Amino acid sequence: MSLAELNDDTVRSMSIGAVFSDFGGKINSVDFHRKDDLLVTASEDDSVRLFDIASAKLLKTTYHRKHGTDRICFTHHPSSVICSSRYNLDSTGGEFLLLVLFAM
Repeated sequence: MSLAELNDDTVRSMSIGAVFSDFGGKINSVDFHRKDDLLVTASEDDSVRLFDIASAKLLKTTYHRKHGTDRICFTHHPSSVICSSRYNLDSTGGEFLLLVLFAM
């Protein structure tokens, strides 16, 4: 299916695969691990959350209140993510956070 084929009827015909109920706030960004059943999120509450998508379970939460969290993605290293900051950019010069979330 191409992106052009993803219309309203197609979306309405889909069913829910999993519900991640560990967080009810606004999520700024998500990324899926390229090999493992993992999902990482960056949220409005300045948290980074790591989920097991097979079981829909929260594995880890870290908070980054000084810089905030905006966009997030897994890196070339299987246990690391990179996250862009939301604020305090001018005072610290830091725009990105490189985080090691779990040991492989």
